[in-house]
Amino acid sequence: MASVAVRGAHYLAEKLTSLGWSLPFSNAFFKECVITPDASTAEVVAKSLEAGFLVGPMLDRFADSFCEETRSLLKNAMLIAVTEKHSQATLDQFAELFNK
Repeated sequence: MASVAVRGAHYLAEKLTSLGWSLPFSNAFFKECVITPDASTAEVVAKSLEAGFLVGPMLDRFADSFCEETRSLLKNAMLIAVTEKHSQATLDQFAELFNK
């Protein structure tokens, strides 16, 4: 089950980075990752909720708890998680919301 979530998280991260989003941290990740959209996180959350996807949290609210370098990486970043219940088709639907 965990391997399905890992594959899904990496699939979605790859899909979103191909659309101009970025992964601010180079560390390996399991089933969730920090990602920076090419639009504001508030816009992404609103658009996602409108389409029935629950995303977040937006991480800039935690930025003051970290050193300056990490703080700058968290600006306009959010956490995206994928579980074994998310099919590839669902991940594609999510990514398609942001395909301009």
